[in-house]
Amino acid sequence: MLERGVRQNTKWGLTVLGLLALAACTKDSPEEASRQPTRPPNILFVLADDLGIDSTRLYPLYDPKGENVPLPTLEALAAQGVVFDNARATPLCSPTRGMILSGRYPQANGVNYVSVDFPADTVSLHGYLAQHSPNHYATAAIGKWHLGHDLFQAIGVPFYEGMINSHVTDYFKWPETIYRDGVTTEQEVTEYATTHLVNRSIEFIDGVRAKDPAQPWFLYLAFNAPHGTAPNDGFQVPPKNLWNQQDIPSIADRPVDGKVFKGDIPVYHAITQAMDTELGRLLAHLDAIGERDNTLIIFMGDNGTPAAVQRKDIGPLRGTKWDIQDGGIRVPLLVAGAGVKRHGEREPALVVATDMFATVVDVAGADTAGMTDTFSIKPFFAAAHAKNGRDYAFTLLCPPTRAPIKDMYTLVSRDNHKLTWDKGGWQFYDLGNDPAEMNNLFAAGKPSPVQAAMKAEIEVLAARADNTHGCFH
Repeated sequence: MLERGVRQNTKWGLTVLGLLALAACTKDSPEEASRQPTRPPNILFVLADDLGIDSTRLYPLYDPKGENVPLPTLEALAAQGVVFDNARATPLCSPTRGMILSGRYPQANGVNYVSVDFPADTVSLHGYLAQHSPNHYATAAIGKWHLGHDLFQAIGVPFYEGMINSHVTDYFKWPETIYRDGVTTEQEVTEYATTHLVNRSIEFIDGVRAKDPAQPWFLYLAFNAPHGTAPNDGFQVPPKNLWNQQDIPSIADRPVDGKVFKGDIPVYHAITQAMDTELGRLLAHLDAIGERDNTLIIFMGDNGTPAAVQRKDIGPLRGTKWDIQDGGIRVPLLVAGAGVKRHGEREPALVVATDMFATVVDVAGADTAGMTDTFSIKPFFAAAHAKNGRDYAFTLLCPPTRAPIKDMYTLVSRDNHKLTWDKGGWQFYDLGNDPAEMNNLFAAGKPSPVQAAMKAEIEVLAARADNTHGCFH
Protein backbone atom coordinates (compact mmCIF):
# COMPACT_ATOMS: atom_id res chain seq x y z
CA MET A 1 0.00 0.00 0.00
CA LEU A 2 1.30 3.46 -0.85
CA GLU A 3 2.61 5.36 2.14
CA ARG A 4 0.42 8.13 3.40
CA GLY A 5 1.55 11.46 4.59
CA VAL A 6 3.39 14.89 1.70
CA ARG A 7 3.91 15.73 -0.19
CA GLN A 8 36.96 34.31 13.93
CA ASN A 9 38.84 32.84 16.42
CA THR A 10 38.09 29.24 16.95
CA LYS A 11 39.45 26.81 19.53
CA TRP A 12 39.32 23.21 19.96
CA GLY A 13 24.64 30.99 30.42
CA LEU A 14 21.41 32.33 30.99
CA THR A 15 20.16 35.57 29.34
CA VAL A 16 18.19 38.21 31.18
CA LEU A 17 15.08 36.82 29.53
CA GLY A 18 15.96 33.36 30.84
CA LEU A 19 16.50 34.65 34.36
CA LEU A 20 13.16 36.43 34.29
CA ALA A 21 11.45 33.25 33.08
CA LEU A 22 13.16 31.25 35.84
CA ALA A 23 12.04 33.75 38.49
CA ALA A 24 8.48 33.63 37.21
CA CYS A 25 8.42 29.86 37.46
CA THR A 26 9.76 29.81 41.02
CA LYS A 27 6.93 31.93 42.34
CA ASP A 28 4.20 29.83 40.72
CA SER A 29 2.80 26.61 42.08
CA PRO A 30 3.68 23.41 40.15
CA GLU A 31 0.20 23.41 38.63
CA GLU A 32 0.54 27.04 37.53
CA ALA A 33 4.04 26.44 36.21
CA SER A 34 2.82 23.51 34.12
CA ARG A 35 0.33 25.85 32.48
CA GLN A 36 3.01 28.38 31.53
CA PRO A 37 3.29 28.65 27.74
CA THR A 38 6.55 27.20 26.47
CA ARG A 39 8.53 29.03 23.84
CA PRO A 40 8.67 27.16 20.51
CA PRO A 41 12.09 25.65 19.81
CA ASN A 42 14.54 27.11 17.36
CA ILE A 43 15.48 24.67 14.60
CA LEU A 44 19.00 24.47 13.18
CA PHE A 45 19.22 22.16 10.19
CA VAL A 46 22.81 21.56 9.05
CA LEU A 47 23.61 19.87 5.73
CA ALA A 48 27.12 18.69 4.86
CA ASP A 49 28.13 18.46 1.19
CA ASP A 50 29.64 15.18 -0.08
CA LEU A 51 29.89 13.53 3.35
CA GLY A 52 28.82 9.89 3.14
CA ILE A 53 28.06 7.51 5.97
CA ASP A 54 31.57 6.04 5.68
CA SER A 55 33.35 9.36 6.25
CA THR A 56 32.75 9.98 9.97
CA ARG A 57 33.44 8.06 13.17
CA LEU A 58 29.73 8.05 13.92
CA TYR A 59 29.40 4.80 11.96
CA PRO A 60 32.33 2.54 12.99
CA LEU A 61 30.97 -0.40 10.96
CA TYR A 62 32.01 1.53 7.82
CA ASP A 63 35.36 2.63 9.29
CA PRO A 64 36.73 -0.73 10.49
CA LYS A 65 40.33 0.50 10.73
CA GLY A 66 39.50 3.77 12.50
CA GLU A 67 40.89 5.87 9.64
CA ASN A 68 38.47 8.78 9.89
CA VAL A 69 39.54 11.82 11.88
CA PRO A 70 37.84 12.96 15.10
CA LEU A 71 34.92 15.35 14.69
CA PRO A 72 34.50 16.55 18.27
CA THR A 73 31.39 18.66 17.71
CA LEU A 74 29.44 15.97 15.89
CA GLU A 75 30.61 13.27 18.27
CA ALA A 76 29.49 15.36 21.25
CA LEU A 77 26.10 15.91 19.60
CA ALA A 78 25.80 12.16 19.05
CA ALA A 79 26.45 11.57 22.75
CA GLN A 80 23.72 14.08 23.55
CA GLY A 81 21.18 12.81 21.04
CA VAL A 82 20.26 10.13 18.51
CA VAL A 83 22.24 8.81 15.54
CA PHE A 84 20.12 7.34 12.75
CA ASP A 85 21.67 4.25 11.15
CA ASN A 86 19.36 3.91 8.18
CA ALA A 87 19.07 7.34 6.54
CA ARG A 88 19.11 7.71 2.78
CA ALA A 89 19.28 10.56 0.31
CA THR A 90 19.97 10.67 -3.43
CA PRO A 91 23.42 10.09 -4.98
CA LEU A 92 23.76 13.80 -5.86
CA CYS A 93 23.34 17.09 -4.09
CA SER A 94 20.62 18.96 -6.01
CA PRO A 95 18.01 16.18 -5.83
CA THR A 96 18.64 15.67 -2.12
CA ARG A 97 18.26 19.40 -1.46
CA GLY A 98 15.07 19.36 -3.50
CA MET A 99 13.71 16.51 -1.37
CA ILE A 100 14.57 18.26 1.90
CA LEU A 101 13.14 21.62 0.93
CA SER A 102 9.98 20.38 -0.82
CA GLY A 103 9.15 17.22 1.15
CA ARG A 104 8.46 15.44 -2.13
CA TYR A 105 10.27 12.78 -4.13
CA PRO A 106 12.30 13.97 -7.17
CA GLN A 107 9.74 12.86 -9.76
CA ALA A 108 7.19 15.09 -8.02
CA ASN A 109 9.29 18.12 -7.05
CA GLY A 110 11.02 18.42 -10.44
CA VAL A 111 14.64 18.24 -9.23
CA ASN A 112 15.47 14.81 -10.57
CA TYR A 113 19.14 15.40 -11.39
CA VAL A 114 22.08 17.61 -10.50
CA SER A 115 21.86 21.33 -11.43
CA VAL A 116 18.10 21.18 -12.07
CA ASP A 117 16.11 24.21 -10.92
CA PHE A 118 13.17 24.08 -8.55
CA PRO A 119 9.92 24.81 -10.42
CA ALA A 120 8.83 28.35 -9.58
CA ASP A 121 5.55 27.10 -8.08
CA THR A 122 7.37 25.01 -5.44
CA VAL A 123 6.30 25.57 -1.84
CA SER A 124 9.59 25.46 0.04
CA LEU A 125 9.98 24.42 3.65
CA HIS A 126 10.50 28.08 4.51
CA GLY A 127 7.34 29.06 2.64
CA TYR A 128 5.33 26.29 4.27
CA LEU A 129 6.36 27.42 7.74
CA ALA A 130 5.35 30.99 6.91
CA GLN A 131 1.94 29.82 5.73
CA HIS A 132 1.15 27.14 8.30
CA SER A 133 3.18 27.38 11.50
CA PRO A 134 1.23 29.17 14.26
CA ASN A 135 4.52 30.14 15.88
CA HIS A 136 5.69 32.73 13.30
CA TYR A 137 9.21 31.48 12.71
CA ALA A 138 11.89 33.72 11.27
CA THR A 139 13.52 31.65 8.52
CA ALA A 140 16.70 31.73 6.47
CA ALA A 141 18.77 29.65 4.06
CA ILE A 142 22.53 30.11 4.29
CA GLY A 143 25.19 28.27 2.28
CA LYS A 144 25.12 26.15 -0.83
CA TRP A 145 21.84 26.40 -2.77
CA HIS A 146 22.24 24.62 -6.16
CA LEU A 147 18.51 24.70 -6.96
CA GLY A 148 18.37 27.56 -9.42
CA HIS A 149 18.64 31.34 -9.55
CA ASP A 150 16.08 34.04 -8.75
CA LEU A 151 13.64 31.66 -7.07
CA PHE A 152 13.70 32.79 -3.47
CA GLN A 153 10.70 35.10 -3.55
CA ALA A 154 8.62 32.70 -5.65
CA ILE A 155 9.17 29.69 -3.39
CA GLY A 156 8.99 31.55 -0.08
CA VAL A 157 12.60 31.85 1.10
CA PRO A 158 12.86 35.37 2.62
CA PHE A 159 16.57 35.42 3.53
CA TYR A 160 19.46 33.80 1.67
CA GLU A 161 23.24 34.19 1.65
CA GLY A 162 25.76 31.83 0.15
CA MET A 163 27.07 30.09 -2.94
CA ILE A 164 24.30 29.70 -5.50
CA ASN A 165 25.93 27.00 -7.64
CA SER A 166 27.32 23.51 -7.10
CA HIS A 167 30.73 24.45 -5.68
CA VAL A 168 33.29 27.19 -5.26
CA THR A 169 36.54 26.93 -7.18
CA ASP A 170 38.42 28.55 -4.30
CA TYR A 171 37.32 28.34 -0.65
CA PHE A 172 39.29 31.53 0.06
CA LYS A 173 37.88 33.70 -2.76
CA TRP A 174 34.38 33.08 -4.06
CA PRO A 175 31.19 34.84 -5.25
CA GLU A 176 28.35 35.20 -2.75
CA THR A 177 24.69 35.70 -3.62
CA ILE A 178 22.57 37.68 -1.14
CA TYR A 179 18.77 37.85 -1.25
CA ARG A 180 16.78 40.25 0.96
CA ASP A 181 13.31 41.73 0.59
CA GLY A 182 12.97 40.90 -3.08
CA VAL A 183 16.43 42.17 -4.03
CA THR A 184 19.34 39.95 -5.09
CA THR A 185 22.93 41.22 -4.96
CA GLU A 186 26.35 39.67 -5.51
CA GLN A 187 29.69 40.23 -3.84
CA GLU A 188 33.13 38.66 -3.75
CA VAL A 189 34.11 37.01 -0.47
CA THR A 190 37.72 36.65 0.62
CA GLU A 191 36.98 34.81 3.87
CA TYR A 192 37.27 31.03 4.17
CA ALA A 193 33.89 29.74 3.02
CA THR A 194 33.03 27.59 6.06
CA THR A 195 33.94 30.39 8.45
CA HIS A 196 31.95 32.91 6.45
CA LEU A 197 28.80 30.78 6.47
CA VAL A 198 28.95 30.47 10.25
CA ASN A 199 29.51 34.22 10.59
CA ARG A 200 26.43 34.82 8.43
CA SER A 201 24.45 32.33 10.51
CA ILE A 202 25.38 34.13 13.72
CA GLU A 203 24.38 37.45 12.17
CA PHE A 204 20.98 36.03 11.20
CA ILE A 205 20.32 34.59 14.65
CA ASP A 206 21.46 37.75 16.42
CA GLY A 207 19.30 39.80 14.08
CA VAL A 208 16.22 37.79 15.01
CA ARG A 209 17.04 38.15 18.70
CA ALA A 210 17.52 41.91 18.39
CA LYS A 211 14.19 42.33 16.64
CA ASP A 212 12.14 40.04 18.89
CA PRO A 213 13.83 37.90 21.57
CA ALA A 214 10.73 35.69 21.81
CA GLN A 215 10.55 34.80 18.10
CA PRO A 216 11.74 31.30 17.19
CA TRP A 217 13.88 30.79 14.11
CA PHE A 218 14.54 28.09 11.54
CA LEU A 219 17.94 28.12 9.85
CA TYR A 220 18.81 25.87 6.91
CA LEU A 221 22.62 25.95 6.99
CA ALA A 222 24.03 24.11 3.99
CA PHE A 223 27.82 23.95 4.23
CA ASN A 224 29.66 23.57 0.93
CA ALA A 225 32.25 21.57 2.89
CA PRO A 226 33.73 19.09 2.46
CA HIS A 227 32.89 19.30 -1.29
CA GLY A 228 35.89 19.87 -3.52
CA THR A 229 36.65 22.79 -5.78
CA ALA A 230 35.47 20.75 -8.76
CA PRO A 231 32.36 18.55 -9.07
CA ASN A 232 34.03 15.45 -7.59
CA ASP A 233 37.57 16.36 -6.56
CA GLY A 234 40.01 19.12 -5.65
CA PHE A 235 40.65 20.00 -1.99
CA GLN A 236 42.36 22.92 -0.25
CA VAL A 237 44.08 22.91 3.13
CA PRO A 238 41.87 24.89 5.56
CA PRO A 239 43.14 27.60 7.93
CA LYS A 240 45.35 26.03 10.58
CA ASN A 241 43.13 27.08 13.52
CA LEU A 242 40.25 24.98 12.19
CA TRP A 243 41.81 21.52 12.24
CA ASN A 244 44.14 19.55 14.45
CA GLN A 245 47.54 18.94 12.89
CA GLN A 246 48.14 16.02 15.27
CA ASP A 247 45.12 14.25 13.78
CA ILE A 248 46.42 14.68 10.22
CA PRO A 249 50.21 14.94 10.44
CA SER A 250 50.69 14.09 6.77
CA ILE A 251 49.54 17.56 5.71
CA ALA A 252 50.49 19.54 8.83
CA ASP A 253 53.39 21.27 7.05
CA ARG A 254 51.48 22.25 3.94
CA PRO A 255 50.86 25.99 3.64
CA VAL A 256 47.38 27.44 3.51
CA ASP A 257 47.82 29.05 0.11
CA GLY A 258 44.77 27.99 -1.87
CA LYS A 259 46.56 25.16 -3.67
CA VAL A 260 44.17 22.44 -4.85
CA PHE A 261 45.05 18.80 -4.15
CA LYS A 262 43.45 16.03 -6.20
CA GLY A 263 42.23 12.81 -4.61
CA ASP A 264 43.78 13.75 -1.28
CA ILE A 265 41.96 12.01 1.57
CA PRO A 266 43.90 13.78 4.39
CA VAL A 267 42.95 17.21 2.98
CA TYR A 268 39.33 16.06 2.64
CA HIS A 269 39.49 15.04 6.32
CA ALA A 270 40.92 18.44 7.27
CA ILE A 271 38.07 20.22 5.46
CA THR A 272 35.57 18.00 7.28
CA GLN A 273 37.22 18.73 10.62
CA ALA A 274 37.22 22.46 9.83
CA MET A 275 33.47 22.27 9.22
CA ASP A 276 33.05 20.48 12.54
CA THR A 277 35.09 23.16 14.29
CA GLU A 278 33.04 25.98 12.83
CA LEU A 279 29.79 24.21 13.69
CA GLY A 280 31.15 24.04 17.23
CA ARG A 281 31.69 27.81 17.15
CA LEU A 282 28.08 28.32 16.10
CA LEU A 283 26.82 26.11 18.92
CA ALA A 284 29.08 27.93 21.40
CA HIS A 285 27.46 31.17 20.30
CA LEU A 286 24.04 29.69 20.96
CA ASP A 287 25.29 28.81 24.44
CA ALA A 288 26.60 32.33 24.97
CA ILE A 289 23.28 33.98 24.09
CA GLY A 290 21.20 31.44 26.03
CA GLU A 291 19.64 29.79 22.97
CA ARG A 292 21.30 26.38 22.92
CA ASP A 293 18.90 24.59 25.27
CA ASN A 294 15.93 25.73 23.20
CA THR A 295 17.40 24.74 19.83
CA LEU A 296 16.85 21.47 18.00
CA ILE A 297 19.91 20.54 15.94
CA ILE A 298 19.61 18.24 12.93
CA PHE A 299 22.77 17.27 11.04
CA MET A 300 22.69 15.38 7.74
CA GLY A 301 24.87 14.55 4.73
CA ASP A 302 23.53 15.04 1.20
CA ASN A 303 24.99 12.03 -0.67
CA GLY A 304 27.75 9.46 -0.60
CA THR A 305 31.47 10.17 -0.38
CA PRO A 306 33.14 11.05 -3.71
CA ALA A 307 35.11 8.18 -5.20
CA ALA A 308 38.29 10.28 -5.35
CA VAL A 309 38.45 10.51 -1.54
CA GLN A 310 36.70 7.36 -0.37
CA ARG A 311 38.90 5.13 1.78
CA LYS A 312 39.63 1.62 0.48
CA ASP A 313 38.15 -0.19 3.47
CA ILE A 314 34.59 0.94 4.16
CA GLY A 315 33.43 -2.37 5.62
CA PRO A 316 30.24 -3.99 4.29
CA LEU A 317 29.35 -1.12 1.97
CA ARG A 318 29.58 -0.62 -1.77
CA GLY A 319 29.24 2.49 -3.90
CA THR A 320 30.12 6.19 -3.86
CA LYS A 321 28.58 9.50 -4.82
CA TRP A 322 26.75 9.08 -8.18
CA ASP A 323 25.84 5.46 -7.32
CA ILE A 324 22.40 4.20 -6.31
CA GLN A 325 24.16 1.52 -4.25
CA ASP A 326 24.05 2.19 -0.53
CA GLY A 327 27.51 3.78 -0.52
CA GLY A 328 26.05 6.51 -2.72
CA ILE A 329 22.82 7.14 -0.82
CA ARG A 330 23.45 6.22 2.84
CA VAL A 331 24.19 9.43 4.76
CA PRO A 332 24.94 10.47 8.34
CA LEU A 333 21.96 11.80 10.29
CA LEU A 334 21.77 12.82 13.92
CA VAL A 335 19.50 14.92 16.11
CA ALA A 336 20.19 16.56 19.47
CA GLY A 337 18.96 19.42 21.60
CA ALA A 338 15.47 20.70 22.34
CA GLY A 339 12.88 17.93 22.43
CA VAL A 340 15.38 15.08 22.07
CA LYS A 341 14.97 12.90 25.17
CA ARG A 342 17.22 10.03 24.07
CA HIS A 343 20.92 10.57 24.65
CA GLY A 344 23.77 8.59 23.13
CA GLU A 345 21.39 6.20 21.38
CA ARG A 346 21.17 4.77 17.87
CA GLU A 347 17.99 4.45 15.84
CA PRO A 348 17.48 1.83 13.08
CA ALA A 349 14.28 3.39 11.68
CA LEU A 350 14.09 3.94 7.93
CA VAL A 351 14.54 7.62 7.02
CA VAL A 352 14.79 9.43 3.69
CA ALA A 353 15.75 13.04 2.91
CA THR A 354 12.15 14.10 2.31
CA ASP A 355 11.42 13.37 5.97
CA MET A 356 13.34 16.45 7.04
CA PHE A 357 10.44 18.55 5.70
CA ALA A 358 7.76 16.94 7.87
CA THR A 359 10.13 16.83 10.85
CA VAL A 360 10.77 20.58 10.80
CA VAL A 361 7.09 21.30 10.17
CA ASP A 362 6.10 19.01 13.05
CA VAL A 363 8.58 20.55 15.49
CA ALA A 364 7.46 24.03 14.43
CA GLY A 365 3.87 23.19 15.42
CA ALA A 366 2.38 23.04 11.92
CA ASP A 367 0.15 20.29 10.56
CA THR A 368 1.65 17.46 8.50
CA ALA A 369 -1.69 15.87 7.55
CA GLY A 370 -2.14 15.11 3.86
CA MET A 371 1.55 14.83 3.05
CA THR A 372 2.56 11.89 0.86
CA ASP A 373 6.35 11.55 0.71
CA THR A 374 7.53 12.92 4.03
CA PHE A 375 7.19 11.50 7.54
CA SER A 376 8.26 13.26 10.70
CA ILE A 377 11.04 11.58 12.66
CA LYS A 378 10.05 13.50 15.79
CA PRO A 379 8.53 10.35 17.39
CA PHE A 380 12.04 8.86 17.50
CA PHE A 381 13.34 11.78 19.57
CA ALA A 382 11.72 10.22 22.63
CA ALA A 383 11.03 6.55 21.89
CA ALA A 384 13.24 3.82 20.44
CA HIS A 385 10.37 1.74 19.10
CA ALA A 386 8.20 4.52 17.75
CA LYS A 387 6.29 4.32 14.47
CA ASN A 388 5.89 7.21 12.06
CA GLY A 389 4.17 5.53 9.11
CA ARG A 390 7.15 5.04 6.82
CA ASP A 391 7.36 1.54 5.37
CA TYR A 392 9.50 2.34 2.32
CA ALA A 393 12.17 4.87 1.36
CA PHE A 394 12.37 5.88 -2.29
CA THR A 395 14.97 7.83 -4.21
CA LEU A 396 15.45 8.54 -7.90
CA LEU A 397 17.91 10.07 -10.36
CA CYS A 398 17.07 10.79 -14.02
CA PRO A 399 19.94 11.98 -16.23
CA PRO A 400 18.83 14.49 -18.89
CA THR A 401 19.28 11.97 -21.69
CA ARG A 402 16.56 9.80 -20.10
CA ALA A 403 18.47 6.80 -21.44
CA PRO A 404 17.35 3.66 -19.54
CA ILE A 405 20.93 2.56 -19.08
CA LYS A 406 21.62 5.71 -17.02
CA ASP A 407 18.37 6.10 -15.07
CA MET A 408 18.45 4.87 -11.50
CA TYR A 409 15.95 4.57 -8.68
CA THR A 410 15.54 2.41 -5.63
CA LEU A 411 12.99 1.43 -3.02
CA VAL A 412 14.13 0.21 0.40
CA SER A 413 11.74 -1.51 2.78
CA ARG A 414 11.57 -1.25 6.54
CA ASP A 415 12.71 -4.89 6.74
CA ASN A 416 15.89 -4.07 4.76
CA HIS A 417 15.05 -5.31 1.28
CA LYS A 418 16.07 -3.17 -1.66
CA LEU A 419 14.59 -3.13 -5.17
CA THR A 420 16.63 -1.11 -7.67
CA TRP A 421 16.57 -0.15 -11.34
CA ASP A 422 20.19 0.53 -12.28
CA LYS A 423 22.33 0.20 -15.41
CA GLY A 424 19.30 -0.80 -17.45
CA GLY A 425 18.13 -3.70 -15.30
CA TRP A 426 16.44 -4.75 -12.06
CA GLN A 427 18.27 -5.72 -8.89
CA PHE A 428 16.83 -7.05 -5.64
CA TYR A 429 18.83 -7.39 -2.44
CA ASP A 430 18.35 -8.60 1.10
CA LEU A 431 20.44 -5.95 2.85
CA GLY A 432 20.16 -7.68 6.20
CA ASN A 433 22.22 -10.60 4.87
CA ASP A 434 23.95 -8.84 1.98
CA PRO A 435 24.72 -5.21 2.91
CA ALA A 436 27.30 -4.94 0.11
CA GLU A 437 24.62 -5.69 -2.52
CA MET A 438 26.58 -8.52 -4.12
CA ASN A 439 23.86 -11.17 -4.55
CA ASN A 440 21.13 -10.04 -6.94
CA LEU A 441 17.97 -11.98 -6.02
CA PHE A 442 15.71 -10.43 -8.65
CA ALA A 443 13.44 -13.04 -10.22
CA ALA A 444 11.63 -11.94 -13.35
CA GLY A 445 9.42 -15.01 -13.69
CA LYS A 446 8.51 -16.03 -10.15
CA PRO A 447 9.21 -13.11 -7.82
CA SER A 448 9.12 -13.56 -4.08
CA PRO A 449 6.16 -11.96 -2.26
CA VAL A 450 8.48 -9.25 -0.93
CA GLN A 451 9.85 -8.44 -4.39
CA ALA A 452 6.36 -8.40 -5.87
CA ALA A 453 5.05 -6.07 -3.15
CA MET A 454 7.93 -3.66 -3.65
CA LYS A 455 7.53 -3.69 -7.43
CA ALA A 456 3.83 -2.89 -6.94
CA GLU A 457 4.81 0.03 -4.69
CA ILE A 458 7.05 1.44 -7.42
CA GLU A 459 4.25 1.05 -9.95
CA VAL A 460 1.95 3.07 -7.69
CA LEU A 461 4.57 5.82 -7.48
CA ALA A 462 4.92 5.79 -11.26
CA ALA A 463 1.13 6.03 -11.71
CA ARG A 464 0.74 9.06 -9.44
CA ALA A 465 -0.57 12.22 -11.05
CA ASP A 466 2.42 14.19 -9.79
CA ASN A 467 4.94 11.89 -11.50
CA THR A 468 5.88 14.55 -14.03
CA HIS A 469 9.68 14.25 -13.80
CA GLY A 470 10.20 10.52 -13.22
CA CYS A 471 12.04 7.84 -15.20
CA PHE A 472 10.22 4.62 -14.36
CA HIS A 473 10.50 1.43 -16.43
